[in-house]
Amino acid sequence: MGSGAGRSSRTARASRSAARAASWRRPSKRARGPRERTAPGWLTAGVFGLSSTTVAGVRSAMRPGVVAVLVLGLVRVALAHPLAPCVLELRETPGGVVEVGWKTPLVRARGAELEPVLPARCRPLRTPKPEVEGGGIRRRWTVDCGRDGLVGQRVGVTGPGTVVLAAVVRVTLADGRLVQGVTSPGRPLVTIPPRPRALDVARDYARLGVAHILTGPDHLLFVFALVLLAGTARRVVATVTAFTFGHSITLTLA
Repeated sequence: MGSGAGRSSRTARASRSAARAASWRRPSKRARGPRERTAPGWLTAGVFGLSSTTVAGVRSAMRPGVVAVLVLGLVRVALAHPLAPCVLELRETPGGVVEVGWKTPLVRARGAELEPVLPARCRPLRTPKPEVEGGGIRRRWTVDCGRDGLVGQRVGVTGPGTVVLAAVVRVTLADGRLVQGVTSPGRPLVTIPPRPRALDVARDYARLGVAHILTGPDHLLFVFALVLLAGTARRVVATVTAFTFGHSITLTLA
């Protein structure tokens, strides 16, 4: 009798202990919501030397002003960018006379005193006339390059710098074809091809867009803000790619 009562008491205590243990169990992984994959460390903490806690705090503080940051950044880039590329425009006529347009930004980086390079056989017919146009200084003049045309000739820029030798070259041939190219430190001159290829033009502008972003402190800060605000790795890649693509398009309209 006594032993039966003891067993019942022990069973009851064991049941209560099991119930308490179950109440303290952690919820299963299935009950948790899906975890969002955040940007990898090399995009935030690894690159900029910030801890994950600091990055999370900065991101949280910046979210309310994301629209203002993006708008002000774009306005600043659009209105006062000191590293805008030079633009060389050549318009060929059937008689061999070429109208030259050379546009340089009003604000230039140190060592960016570039000058256009034309074929040696081209002789000037009219002296350049400078005029302020769209945030830059444009000079216009005409040269006589002969009846052989500009196809196969090399044009571009020259200057004392090695990093700033970037310019947009646009050539309209006598038959109406448009040839575009971009000079670089390793290729200050471009050869005018008989038939331009769209893929080469797109590649040159993409390279210019990337180089333009890397040489502009305002752009680097803007991209850093995008990395902090994007959150996930997929959004970071998509946002930075879109910004680079859009900036390359802007340079084509220079």
